[in-house]
Amino acid sequence: MGDTTPENIPLSTLPSEVQSFILSSHISKIQKITKIQSLWAGYGSILKIKHADNRSFIIKYVLPPDDPTETKEHRAWKLKTYKVEEAFYKNYQNVPGFDNWRTAKFYGSESFDTETGFKMVFRLEDLDDSGYPGRFGNQSDLSVEQVKPVLTWLAGFHASFMDGIDESEERFTVKYPDLWDFGTYWNLQTRIDLWKKLPDSELKQKSSKIDNIIKNSKFQTLLHGDAKTMNFCFHETENKVSAVDFQYVGKGPGIRDVWYLFSSCLEDTGKMDLYEGKTGESVLLDFYFSELKTRLNWSDSRFEPLEKEYRELYPVCIADFERFVRGAWPDHYKLTDYTKQVTENVCAKL
Repeated sequence: MGDTTPENIPLSTLPSEVQSFILSSHISKIQKITKIQSLWAGYGSILKIKHADNRSFIIKYVLPPDDPTETKEHRAWKLKTYKVEEAFYKNYQNVPGFDNWRTAKFYGSESFDTETGFKMVFRLEDLDDSGYPGRFGNQSDLSVEQVKPVLTWLAGFHASFMDGIDESEERFTVKYPDLWDFGTYWNLQTRIDLWKKLPDSELKQKSSKIDNIIKNSKFQTLLHGDAKTMNFCFHETENKVSAVDFQYVGKGPGIRDVWYLFSSCLEDTGKMDLYEGKTGESVLLDFYFSELKTRLNWSDSRFEPLEKEYRELYPVCIADFERFVRGAWPDHYKLTDYTKQVTENVCAKL
């Protein structure tokens, strides 16, 4: 995500393809265009279009920067993230169980291959106008009760796409050819450059083993892939959220999304205040599993192997994310004494 200072802009300053896309809606006269934020690494912008009839929409347009230092491989990877997001909105937004994991409604998109390069534009629901104005940034240090609606959303999402496991626990692998093979943006194979930057350590030596444990987990589903607090919009009166930003959707164990959420909104997870005799982390993990079981509607005997696997994977997911953060930002606030200790414990067992 880039800058987040809103500013009003004239239509004429936007790329011609974006102007045409906005005008093609044939809605009432445009009253105001507000730039809400820039996309990560200068790849475009998110706009709010306010019409004279008081309806508003979100326009997300992708316009890769003219950056001579960017490699072809990175550009191809980054552009694919937006194509994955488009595919998700077009093909997966209305599966059974969708009501349990609301997203911004999708009103269309266009892609342009022009002489000046690739461009893409989306029209989406304005979640502020739909009753979801609440936002929390990274390091927001949310309470246990504030985190719960996000876990409810994740449980519903994970349940909708959980690999089919019959009563004999035979696995039927589901393929999603228009999404990522593996969800999230910190997978080892796509971040090998950052792995090379790591000083020699047990974590570096065992990164591949950690990666394989996660990839070969039995209970796979679709991951949001970037389930930080900033990508959830909180309802103004009800205890629920809607989600945005589906650039990194792909397969994986659902507990991977859960740890990433915690890393964005719980200060030093292992030292949280006691909550009814437990740490907030422990309470929230219990809550996630309760919500997931309810939405899967599985019997105790069927659900227990999933919960067992996910609880065992939880520290492995912490170590895996630790590998990425250490390589990208060695002084990042997400590198805590707690994550260091968990990572050391995981590596010692491998």
